[in-house]
Formats: sequence, C-alpha cells, structure tokens
Amino acid sequence: MKRSLHLFSAVCLACAVAILAVACSPFPEAKPGRRFQIIWPTEEGDYRIQRVHLDTFTEPHRLKGEVASLIVEPRLGGAGIEGETPVGRFIEASDGTLIPADFITHQGVVVYAHMERLKKFDDALGVGGEGFIWPARIGLRANVVDGQGPLQNNAVYDGTFNALFLVPYTDADLPITLNGGVLAHERFHAIFQYHVLSRLGVKWQAPDEVGHTLLHACGLDEHEPGVLRSTRSFSARSEGGKADREVSKLEYNRFLVRGLNEGFADFWGWVYSGDAGFIRKSLRAAGEVRDLGQPMDPLPSERTIRSSLWRLSNPRARSSLSYTFGSHYARFLRRLAEDRAAGGDERAARLEVARALVRALPKIAAAFEAGFDDEFIAPDVALRPLFEAMADVRASTCLIYDDFVGHGGGRSRPEACPRRPDPEFPSSGTPAAERLESERPAPLEPEAFGPRALEPETLGRPNPPGDER
Repeated sequence: MKRSLHLFSAVCLACAVAILAVACSPFPEAKPGRRFQIIWPTEEGDYRIQRVHLDTFTEPHRLKGEVASLIVEPRLGGAGIEGETPVGRFIEASDGTLIPADFITHQGVVVYAHMERLKKFDDALGVGGEGFIWPARIGLRANVVDGQGPLQNNAVYDGTFNALFLVPYTDADLPITLNGGVLAHERFHAIFQYHVLSRLGVKWQAPDEVGHTLLHACGLDEHEPGVLRSTRSFSARSEGGKADREVSKLEYNRFLVRGLNEGFADFWGWVYSGDAGFIRKSLRAAGEVRDLGQPMDPLPSERTIRSSLWRLSNPRARSSLSYTFGSHYARFLRRLAEDRAAGGDERAARLEVARALVRALPKIAAAFEAGFDDEFIAPDVALRPLFEAMADVRASTCLIYDDFVGHGGGRSRPEACPRRPDPEFPSSGTPAAERLESERPAPLEPEAFGPRALEPETLGRPNPPGDER
C-alpha cells in the first residue's frame, strides 16, 4: 500500500501545513464557486494536489450537492440503500480554500468534483435521463460481498438501486475514488441502464445476478482464476458443434449485452479523462488487458463467441471474457474518434463519437428487445445504429470498419461503404489501425468537458504513481 499511503500522507501534510496559518472549519459556509484543495489530474495525466473550483457543492459538511449525494458504509435496509451521513471536515485557508482534514472527506470531495464535471459532460452530449441518471447516489467504503468474499479494489454500479459503490482499496497505486476515468466508466453504466437495460428487464441478467447482487464491476481481481488477459482470448474452434447444443440464445445474448456495457463504459472513461490507460493507474492487471491504446483487434464472430462460451462454462470466467469482448468495441470507438480528429478539432471529434453512441443506444436496445429470446444477435449489433447517428461516414471510416468486422461485413455495414474492392476506396494492404497509428494525433484535450477543464492551480508534488516503490 506504499503509494496509496503516499497519497494520504500528501493530503495530511497539506492539512498540517495549513493548520499553522488557518482555522479548522468542520461546517464551512456554502458558497458558489468555492475552491477545494484536492488530488486532481494534470494536463500530463498524472495526479497532484491542486485547487479546484466547485459550483454546485452546496453542503460540503454533508458531502452533498446538486449533482450527487454520498453516504458512508452503505447497507441494504427497509427503505433501500441506507448508510451513515458523512461529516465533511475541512481546514479553511486564509484565501477561503477548503482543505479536507481526513481521507473520507478528501475522497468525497474528489468524487463529487468528478460528478460535477460528468454532469456537464452528459448535458453537452444530450444524455437525458434527468431524475434517474442524475443526481448520482454514491456509497463510500462499501462492504460488497460476492461468492468469493468481500470485494476490494473495485467500483460497482448497481442498476437495481441506481447507485455507485466504491469498495475499500488496498493496492499500492491510485485509489479508485480518485481516478476520474474509472468514475466516468461507472457513471456510464447508469446511462446504459436508463437507455438499454431498463427496456430488457431482468432477462439480461443471469439467475445468480437477479435481485440485489451488485453488478458491473469496473475491474477484475488480477489473482482471480480464469481471468482472460488478451483480446485474442476468443477461440475460433467449433468444438465439434457442441456450442450449438449447449450455449443457449439467452446465455449468448446476456454475454453480448454485458460486453457492450463494459466496452462502451471504457470508451466513456477515455473520452472524459483523455487517458487511454486510466484503468491501469488503479488496477494494473485489468488495465493492461483493457488499455485503449493497444491495437484494435477484429470483432469475434457469433460462432467464435459461442464456442468460447461453451469452453468457459464457469460464470466468473464468462464474466471475465465479457470485458475482453467489450475491449474490442472500446478500441474501435477510439479509432473512429482519432480518425475524425485527423487535421481537425480533436475535442470535437471525441465528443462527436460519444454523442453518436448516446443517440444509438435506444436503437441498440430495440434490437436486443426484438430478438433476445429468439435469436443469436449479431456481435456487430451496435454498429448500424452508431453509423446512422454519425454526421457522415468517410472513406477512412470504411477502412476501419473493414479491419473491425471484415470487408463485406453484414447488415451493420455503412451504406456509404462499398461491399467489394473499389477504386474510390483503395486498399493499402495495411490494416487501417496501423495506418491510423502512424498519423495518430497528440493526446486529446478534454477542455471544457473533462476533469482538466477546471484549470486548477498545482500546489503539490507529482502523484505517487511516479514514485519509486
């Protein structure tokens, strides 16, 4: 826990220094646009102690504001999710800046700050769902138990209660409560719940997931047996046709829905944070598998997925594979954004693809709703709605599509793309992912829509992930 302790020590040191010159204010007055001294991402993507403005954090003494409310050690009670109302403890500097005086307070302020930015992000993209997606309900230091015991080093969105639970973090890297990309990933699950899962009801869940089970874990335990560590984990072997007999349409379609949910959420975390490796900052093993900076692999076929599911009858192994499937989509979406950014506005390109994804969700839900019980839904089910929601489809888009689905494709193929080699769309013989890699733009800046948009003042040293163990 060395690096996590470094983070906490940095917070405590900042508090101790401030105490010499300021008074402790456990119940600070609510003022619009107050500044808080917290750990926050820099332009370079590391984390430092900075001063950040918050506009809607109206009750800091309760870690509550217009866009989110937080509770500590949440539990299931007669009225649903209950927990201790947190007490925000601060030290007020002479210039009015509030400095969290303990780690729970610090985590709460950081989480709220990202929620405030994510609310603006959603509003700009037309996400909708007011009253369901926002305001956010968040539990800190949650005790979530699955079949293997208490969860650690994770973040969990529960669609039943529409709440985000942040469990204890014991690793030696950036705590998940401070990781803006992971928080954005989890908030996307609320968007997917609203636009897709609410239309499917409980049938998208496996039997042991129905009820109060907490779902959609952002990360995977790196020590968990059966975790698949590569997007090339899918097997193309037919296993003598056994997949046809033993993998039902319901099992297969549940897997597809979960994979899309996780892949879209990883993409959302990148769009918000600007960091292709945001998961790795907190969860090294899972982050290596799901790094959006890795090359885009072809989308596995229906037959390949069914064969892989037959080989992996263990529910936890299948769950692990769904993250792998999702990574295919996450990298594909990033490639689309990078392609559209070439020679233009990088931030606008990212937002364009994110906006198209949001607009596509209702049609994706309709496709699953129509065939969930009756057919093996095509793995490229999300592509046609996505392309229909985009402003235009370029020749380079067709090249990326060919590398992702295969030339000729299926019903998802954009109408603007030819179905066979055409002089207008010459093939270089090099995968589009590699061609685009050579022209990849510089890292995209979130500007007004990401965590770095707050233009905080850097006060402290670089974050512990840059330190030596």
